[in-house]
Amino acid sequence: MKLCTSYEQWHRKLRVAVATSDRSTLMELTEMVFNGDGNSKSECANVPSRTEALELLNHPLSDGRTLLHVAVEFQAEPEVLFTLLQCGCSPSIRDTQNQTPYSLAEEMNQSGVLKLFRKFRAKYPQKFDYTDSDIPLNEPKESEASKQKKKEQKERHLAKKQAEAQRLADLEEQDRFDRLSDREKRALAAEHRVAVTRVQQQSQDAVNAIGIRRFVFLCIFLGLFLNHGLQLFSRYRLCDNCSVDITGKVPFHYSEFHFCSSSCLSKHRTRNVALSNKKR
Repeated sequence: MKLCTSYEQWHRKLRVAVATSDRSTLMELTEMVFNGDGNSKSECANVPSRTEALELLNHPLSDGRTLLHVAVEFQAEPEVLFTLLQCGCSPSIRDTQNQTPYSLAEEMNQSGVLKLFRKFRAKYPQKFDYTDSDIPLNEPKESEASKQKKKEQKERHLAKKQAEAQRLADLEEQDRFDRLSDREKRALAAEHRVAVTRVQQQSQDAVNAIGIRRFVFLCIFLGLFLNHGLQLFSRYRLCDNCSVDITGKVPFHYSEFHFCSSSCLSKHRTRNVALSNKKR
């Protein structure tokens, strides 16, 4: 194209400014032309007239792409694309792949650029013939199915995140318990038994003192209070005779008692029988 040769320096600077998203240089180059007097040439011989500049702005480069295609491809700032559109860079010209700048932005998933094209069309409906530009007249509305799908995905992600947080908390709690010595575990077990006995006694006193209705509310409160402790101690079992940890083992047992060996079972049973005879 003869114009490209005549104004090679101006056109080259323009291409570089677009490719590098240099809006200040782009504004400087276009103001040389579009702030002049009509189609008269600038006093500077290497600056095109307004008519010539419009031809150069829409001149196809490699692969038939215009400066708008280049701006989209190099992910230029939105202000650069806006300036090109204002100066007359047509959004309807297609490259050799039959793509408009808008369809190229769609392929590259540039949501910000797509939004800019739509806003420009809405603001300047008479600026171009947008028929072949692929730019929709209105903002695309998200379907209800798509909204519901996103909502479900968000809920699943949140549930998964909460479950993972609970799993990590349980692991940390279990690890903290596993680091305790047998003596500390037995002490905790004893404290737990004392707490349970105290709660049972208080519950019985509450039934006698305040009646069944208030007792129900008290049980709910105490249940929440003891829930953490019950969860912790339900994870392990101690021998009811020597208090050795027998978690995960198949214990010897009679009635509700569990033991690490037949010897402990025998000692415990003998002691219980002796206590029973003594009470008689």
